[in-house]
Amino acid sequence: SVKRRQADGDWFDEWGARRHWVRRAHGGGYWEWVDFPLGSVDTIAGLRGYRWPRVYMFDWDDYARQLDAHEGLVINGWHHVIFAATWFLRGIENALLDLSLNPEFAHHLIARITDYECELIEKTLDVGARRIQNLITFDDRGMQTGLMMSPAMFPTFYAAPVRRCFELTHEKGVGIFLPYRRFRRRTHARPCGAGY
Repeated sequence: SVKRRQADGDWFDEWGARRHWVRRAHGGGYWEWVDFPLGSVDTIAGLRGYRWPRVYMFDWDDYARQLDAHEGLVINGWHHVIFAATWFLRGIENALLDLSLNPEFAHHLIARITDYECELIEKTLDVGARRIQNLITFDDRGMQTGLMMSPAMFPTFYAAPVRRCFELTHEKGVGIFLPYRRFRRRTHARPCGAGY
């Protein structure tokens, strides 16, 4: 992966988002996003100056060697994220507010993220041909108590981009592994509404 480690232990991912290790009092911890490269950008014109990640940033020869080292095992390929990438870039509050207050911008941002994700999926599955059985996705849209967004927002903004990624994956002969817990309320039973 593409990680630019800082002297304080923080690191920047391929999106340019800074992550900081937060220790829990009882032990362990988690990586918290603390700097959002598009946090103050809220126009389509403002996105033009952003340096979008590209697949050539990754060491694909090393990825192929790792796949070869696990021959005979069920291998889940690179996970894709679309919704989560919006908050890596904008922060969760801005990402959710964009859906209601700046929908044209949100659609444009989601489309650009989806373009990158499709490029990444294609490269991952080309390098992993006949070795990757599933593409796993952890695009986190839920909490312990329900969805992060209104159920009406997903079909409006995310169903078509997710469908595009899933169809590309299926065209390559690879399955989708979508881990989720079924919500208790019937209205939330479908995990993504994207037809898969």
